[in-house]
Amino acid sequence: RALWMCSDIVLSARQLGKTFMGLERPVQALAQAYHGRAPEGGQMILRDISFDLHQGEAIGIIGRNGAGKSTLLKIISGVMRPSTGQVERRGRLAAMLELGAAFNPDFTGLENVRLVARVLGLSAPEVEAIIDPVRDFADIGPFFERRVAEYSSGMFARLAFAVNLHSNPDIFIIDEALAVGDTLFQFKCFAHLEQFRARGGTLLLVTHDETAVRSLCDRAIWLDHGRMIADGKADHVCSLYYATSAVASGAGGIGGAGGDARARARPPRSVRPDSLQPDSALPDGPLPAPLPPQRPAPDSAKPRFDPDRLGARTAPGAIAELQARSEGATDAVLEGGADTTICFTYRGPQEPGLEAGILFRDRMALTIFACFQPLTFTSPESGPQQVRFRFDLPFVPTGDYVIEALVLKTGGNAPQLIDKSAPCPVSLRTRHISEGLANLRMNAVSLRALPEPAAAR
Repeated sequence: RALWMCSDIVLSARQLGKTFMGLERPVQALAQAYHGRAPEGGQMILRDISFDLHQGEAIGIIGRNGAGKSTLLKIISGVMRPSTGQVERRGRLAAMLELGAAFNPDFTGLENVRLVARVLGLSAPEVEAIIDPVRDFADIGPFFERRVAEYSSGMFARLAFAVNLHSNPDIFIIDEALAVGDTLFQFKCFAHLEQFRARGGTLLLVTHDETAVRSLCDRAIWLDHGRMIADGKADHVCSLYYATSAVASGAGGIGGAGGDARARARPPRSVRPDSLQPDSALPDGPLPAPLPPQRPAPDSAKPRFDPDRLGARTAPGAIAELQARSEGATDAVLEGGADTTICFTYRGPQEPGLEAGILFRDRMALTIFACFQPLTFTSPESGPQQVRFRFDLPFVPTGDYVIEALVLKTGGNAPQLIDKSAPCPVSLRTRHISEGLANLRMNAVSLRALPEPAAAR
């Protein structure tokens, strides 16, 4: 088959379509489904969707509510049959489509882990091997042994994400599940997804979070009214979608109904991302089939240092008492632009070539800034040492962030991790207007009239 002619294609969708019948004609809908024919006179949710997913890729599917994103994921994962077209895939697939899906509310968390893992294709020994890692990742304490009917939505998300990720899938499908949970949980999810991709895993993501698509995905597919509008590099497709939505409604962002003006807006014709013109006139008439997508070239500019791929600790527990405080702010809130101190206690080996570092990261595990300095010990004993970093905190947007502390041994081919602290959540407040990834302390803005050129006079 065509799917296997290219060795790195793990999923191929060809001319997918889905039509739903109205509830007033259930018998006819059942007959149409039994005979394998597309229903007549129903509502078409998807039409002529075709794309390939390559091993190691991450694709984000964007579009406003009702565009057909969740329906597409259900067809790809096998939960729903397409009315037209076909899907071929290879490898183990794990899908988080609805919160708590496949969980039995009368089973405990542990029992549901065993149930879902077996459904995902794990053998009995493989299931038992992931119990402890799932328990640690979910971090729901005694609720792991209690009925999931007692769970909150956050507990559902923690357990579902943990069991799906630790089932070692080749393809991981997520439908808005990352929007649930606190900052630390989202940080942990994004960090593990990066590790999943580093191992060659493939990701298909539906989200209304534009930043998540831009940072986590190589490609993006834009759907509107069941049609594929664009397929290409995530930044380009998000920019096109954002600009078109802003022109239509006067407000940006991915997802959401966006008001009547936005709901009435027509998207541009199907385009390749290298020809995006956000200010182009919106066309009238039926939309054509999408142009064949161009697979983005791999990004050769990889980060030099990846804090999530340092290997095992050599002295666990060496870092403790991580704290952060800004001058004039409370213990719970840091102040943008203020004199800030981050300190921690180090108990561990004292030897040449050790460096201490701090990482300031957002909820998607993106490093906002980092600092590393050689460790100079004040005494030869192996007792506790306090490491202190003092600096002016940058003007980053108000929000929730995560701080991590590390001690590394350098000098070899790659840094060796001595210890890394647990993520410490902090809230940051910047009093200036918060737009973009960083803010400026503006000293002055002036406006003055310039003399006209002599030629103009």
